[in-house]
Amino acid sequence: MTDQVSPGDRLVVRIATADDLDAVAHVECAAFGGHEEAELVRALAQDATAYLPELSLLAEDVSGLAGHVLLTRAWTGGGARAVLLAPLAVAPARQNAGVGSLLVREGLERARQRGFEVALVLGDPRYYGRFGFTPARAFGILPPYPVDPEEAWMALELVPGSLARAAGPVAVANAFMEPALWRE
Repeated sequence: MTDQVSPGDRLVVRIATADDLDAVAHVECAAFGGHEEAELVRALAQDATAYLPELSLLAEDVSGLAGHVLLTRAWTGGGARAVLLAPLAVAPARQNAGVGSLLVREGLERARQRGFEVALVLGDPRYYGRFGFTPARAFGILPPYPVDPEEAWMALELVPGSLARAAGPVAVANAFMEPALWRE
């Protein structure tokens, strides 16, 4: 599938602010059909050890908020500077139009520009594989909890050679330390 967002769509990606939190929660609830992800975003925004305000990104246009992606700090066993991509939410009316792809690409590029070496995600391998994510276990990168299917735990090298230094267990923000969050 190719991205469908075009310059004529006038989607703008910007950093989310505290004033955006209610709108982000609304998109998270609509996209996931519940409040769990919205509560997760709120908890992560309060975690000074993991939250990276410049990596909480919105895609919006004149019709409103189209999507949100959050990348938070993660700690790899080998010490590579890492981010965890989660959650990614797109308003239901805007899904399958490239909004999510735009947010993922922009988030990964901004993480790379800020010196992060590895990006991690728990998600659909068909979707995230398009961005270059591959199964993390192949590099010895272990999730905080067992995941099923194993292929859903993925890694992407943002800086050449960094995956070799990321092996071992990964630590994430306390808000992610719920076994139920690690099921794909």
